Amino acid sequence: MKGLCTYDVEQVVLAIIVTTGIASIFLTKDFTPDYNSGLAHAIFYALTNYPVIEEKHLHGEVVGFGVLLALLVDQQEEEFEKIYQLNCTINLPVSLEQIDISQDQWEESINRIPQMSDLAHYPYTVTKEMLTDAMNRLRERVRKDVDDAEE
Repeated sequence: MKGLCTYDVEQVVLAIIVTTGIASIFLTKDFTPDYNSGLAHAIFYALTNYPVIEEKHLHGEVVGFGVLLALLVDQQEEEFEKIYQLNCTINLPVSLEQIDISQDQWEESINRIPQMSDLAHYPYTVTKEMLTDAMNRLRERVRKDVDDAEE
């Protein structure tokens, strides 16, 4: 479709890509090119052990799910609520079921997540207990929405 990609669209796309790359590098302690830093990416990569993640889901939607857990681990309740509402509004996943991951698979994954290289520059140690607590809190939030919808 000729002519749909304007100069302005190209500039927006380049800004997003370049900004993401720069932020990924400069947010690490020693400015190493750690392009996939962060807990949300560690969650994504740990879940790729299950083929369903890459077969049926986009990278961004699973990382977006990981962002919810990362915010809960980080005790950022207000930000969590904003992103949770955004995910619900635009039909991004907010539960394991929505990314086709079972509870057993999640429990297997939380053994791998704290060891992921994406957490090498994290400001604190992420533990299995933190991940379990975050998942329980996320489940509670989803359950509240289901209960409210049924009333």
